[in-house]
Amino acid sequence: MNFWRKFLPRQLKSWPCQPKGRKFSQTLSQQELLDLFRRHLEAEKTSPLTVKNYLSDLRHFLGWLTLEMASHQGRQALSPQENQINPAKITSALLLAYKNFLFANRIAKSTIHRRLATIRRFCQFCQDKGLSKQNPAVNLTNAPIYTSAEKEIHDLVSQFGAWLKENGASRNTIKNYTADVRQYLLKTMA
Repeated sequence: MNFWRKFLPRQLKSWPCQPKGRKFSQTLSQQELLDLFRRHLEAEKTSPLTVKNYLSDLRHFLGWLTLEMASHQGRQALSPQENQINPAKITSALLLAYKNFLFANRIAKSTIHRRLATIRRFCQFCQDKGLSKQNPAVNLTNAPIYTSAEKEIHDLVSQFGAWLKENGASRNTIKNYTADVRQYLLKTMA
């Protein structure tokens, strides 16, 4: 307990862990969460590059969460004060929405996987330190989630890409054509 206390923000020093039966209602600023997580990673002797990447990924998630404040999902995790986040109210549904956002924006899979790994580690950190009762990222996987129609489009576009490759199209041509066809089919589906 004493070890962890030195890393807590001033207002939390009297609150080292969440007592049983009490609601998890502590809200923290984005910067406080980032500082707590950074100190935790450094205490675990995580490499400086990994710490830098985790903090960058966490900033991205917290920024997305702030933008989600206008939606019904984001409101539950954010308090009325700007940039105040209650880690206990981050839900698996909210994390799934973030994951879908990452895949929908065609971010590189390696980046998506790293960001999701960061979220899993952050949520475990929140649970371990008493900032949340449960870990909503327990079942957060790296695999993209497709509806049946999206899966059909994905398979069709993959086949089209293979056909282009067989017919001697350049790597850039394949990338551009498949992206355009996928985007067109997804928009007409909506």
